[in-house]
Amino acid sequence: MTKEQARAFLVDMAKGSKIKKFDIGCELIVDKDTYSDVFENLDPELVATALNNLEHLIYNKLKDAKGDCCDFPPDLHLERFLQVMGRNTKLKKVEMEENNFFFVAPEVVAKAFNNLEHLEMKPNPYNTSAQIVATLELMAQKTRLKYVLFEYEDLSWLNPGLVARAVVQVEQVDMKCGLSRAHINAILREIGASSKIRRLNLRNNDVSKVPAHVRESA
Repeated sequence: MTKEQARAFLVDMAKGSKIKKFDIGCELIVDKDTYSDVFENLDPELVATALNNLEHLIYNKLKDAKGDCCDFPPDLHLERFLQVMGRNTKLKKVEMEENNFFFVAPEVVAKAFNNLEHLEMKPNPYNTSAQIVATLELMAQKTRLKYVLFEYEDLSWLNPGLVARAVVQVEQVDMKCGLSRAHINAILREIGASSKIRRLNLRNNDVSKVPAHVRESA
């Protein structure tokens, strides 16, 4: 694709496209002249505005890339995309794990992720713990999310109270990870009349040692 063709395509998308899902995957759209990601050669504002007019985006720039996240330069296009997403987006779900979030401010990531409807939180060398904490802190206060999946080995590195306050503000939550008794207790104690959660899947976590009155009240 030429740079001019890509620009025309995104300008049309930015105005309001009928495209709902755009799967770029890891096979990037190549500029016929530079043999690089053609979107990277365009104005970040145009790319960000256009892609935020979708509902579902799959776009992974660093699939199979080798090296530490610190070795890659800051991704200015990704940063602008997330800034726009946090302010105004039609996106409901993104699959963008293979992108370098490392240099993006935690509050920018938090606003963007909490403006989606579907979020999957998984181990990712390109994310920082500060970004994850910021996302949960904002989730506990205000979020558009309706579904969240936690897929970690465990959550021992996260404060139980923070996790609890965040997840009860989401309608459907899947905890595909090992939870300590403290995390389980905190989550179940937080569920009440003011919480939005309707379905909580604790998977194989043992709740037998949780006090009966806590399980019953939840």
